[in-house]
Amino acid sequence: MKNIVEFLKTSTVGGVLVLLPLLLLYMLLAELLELVVALATPIADLFPQGTFDKINAPVLLALIRSMLGRLPLYNAVKSLSRGLVGANEEGVFRPAVLNSPDGSREIVYVIEDHGDGQVTILIPWAP
Repeated sequence: MKNIVEFLKTSTVGGVLVLLPLLLLYMLLAELLELVVALATPIADLFPQGTFDKINAPVLLALIRSMLGRLPLYNAVKSLSRGLVGANEEGVFRPAVLNSPDGSREIVYVIEDHGDGQVTILIPWAP
């Protein structure tokens, strides 16, 4: 009988030592999720009504977006598209017009301003 009581006591203490950290982790994650929701709600309110109604897997969508953010090509396309819509942020391509010596004009994107009147440009070209 003494062995059974000792076994139950050891199992209970061991279970509490395993379950208590798991319970605390769950509570911490729940609080963090509430904080994220509280921070994201004002941003989501800026979008038109019903924009996010059809999203079935938000965690998967967030995972895909975070992986895309690490791709250099995605960042270049994102920067180019920001330049197209006229975002005035640092590090985005700005649209400009290039006047050629022959008198023709074409749309280009300013990639870098060197500050001495010279700039590096991107001339979009598609076959």
